[in-house]
Amino acid sequence: MGMDNSLQPFTPPSTVGSKIPSEVEAMSKFAKIRLILLGVLLAFLSIFQMGYSNAFPNTAISGFRDFLNESFSPPNTLSENEYNWIWSAILNVYFIGFAAGSLLTVPIADKIGRKSCLLLGNSLNLLSAFVSVASFHFSLPLLFFAYRFLFAVSAAISMNSLILLLQESSPPSIRGVMSFNAEMSFVVMNLAGGIAGMKSFWGQNLFALLTFPCLIIFCSIIVVLFYHESPKFLLLCKNNVEASRKSLKFYQRLENESLDYAISKIEEENKVKKNSEVKKNSLKELLTNWEYLKGFILGVMTLHVTLSLWPMLYYSTEFLTRANISNETAELMSNVMLFVSSFSTLLGMFIVESLPRRFLLLSTAVVNVSSVLIFSLFAHFQYLWDPLKYGCIIALIVWGLSYSIALGPIAWFLTAELVPLDVRAAAVSLSLCINQLTALVFCFVTLPLYSAFGMKSTFY
Repeated sequence: MGMDNSLQPFTPPSTVGSKIPSEVEAMSKFAKIRLILLGVLLAFLSIFQMGYSNAFPNTAISGFRDFLNESFSPPNTLSENEYNWIWSAILNVYFIGFAAGSLLTVPIADKIGRKSCLLLGNSLNLLSAFVSVASFHFSLPLLFFAYRFLFAVSAAISMNSLILLLQESSPPSIRGVMSFNAEMSFVVMNLAGGIAGMKSFWGQNLFALLTFPCLIIFCSIIVVLFYHESPKFLLLCKNNVEASRKSLKFYQRLENESLDYAISKIEEENKVKKNSEVKKNSLKELLTNWEYLKGFILGVMTLHVTLSLWPMLYYSTEFLTRANISNETAELMSNVMLFVSSFSTLLGMFIVESLPRRFLLLSTAVVNVSSVLIFSLFAHFQYLWDPLKYGCIIALIVWGLSYSIALGPIAWFLTAELVPLDVRAAAVSLSLCINQLTALVFCFVTLPLYSAFGMKSTFY
């Protein structure tokens, strides 16, 4: 029986007397545009459920209030305080699920591959969508609670495996742009969910609101099947040279010497991997090496600067309404903020590789935190002078712009850039887990405290 050549150890081709292609020479401009578009398609479909389902509760809040009230016997027995705590629990169980999903992604992706892990996440997304429809059909709030947890686990698996697949399939010159695809998809699908949840759309038709994602998620599963596995995973984890070459051809359209050179560069990473195998995924190494720990702490603290995302995403319509803005205008302005966020993320994709990360991060963080402060002050003193409520609208839009243009996207992948490869997986998983658990506490108490103490005492 002959030996499968695809499993033979790879020997880089001789470069004596031949030209080693640079990255620009190796991958044409057309191929890069094609790869970016492939990433956009995959990201939009795979992140749809995560963005859509986190945004529609904000604008469809009256529909869900009716759903909860009518689900209890006798109907309409929930007090305002009971409703606030139950609704907060339903929304914020998401953070527990996302933290669990983030920790699960790395071992699953390393075991079955990035593409297969993404397929698993998208399949669980579809299952969670069916559970949400069933919870509404049978009027079971507890089942809706279970849906939010399952959806969060699957969303984390899909997003993290998507980022791994996109980064490992792209050349360094567009890796930052490819990483932005996940954030871009998230904010665009936030906009889609926000619009779908408006009273003028599906805000009062929860069956249509919850059923629509099933079609999109099903398409995401079909599309993933046509993509190749990550070339780095195939070569470094599976030692399958032939499959890795086919993957590089699919993603980067490389041929001949350019393809051989790309394979040789991945093989160099394999040597680094073998030299650092003891440290790979080592939580102990991350927490006991001060140089690694500094980068990890900085990454965690940067993620915490973005915590205002969740109250703004979940409750912005509620906040504006309580600042004496009509419900219709509040819904519209929440969606305007999401539209500005989508446009800002697109702009950020073009500037992320041309300006220093430090400058982008600090400048947008200052503007973002300031906009939250201004929103809070205007809301606090609106009772003294009603036109201050329009300042809340401006502050909300500025918040969306500053968050999406750089602060949010950079915060999500900064930890990976601050620590070396041998502890990167552990650092990213742990930082996301800590951030989501903090967001759970922070966001869970926001609405109940807001209602208990009123606008004047609320400062988030």
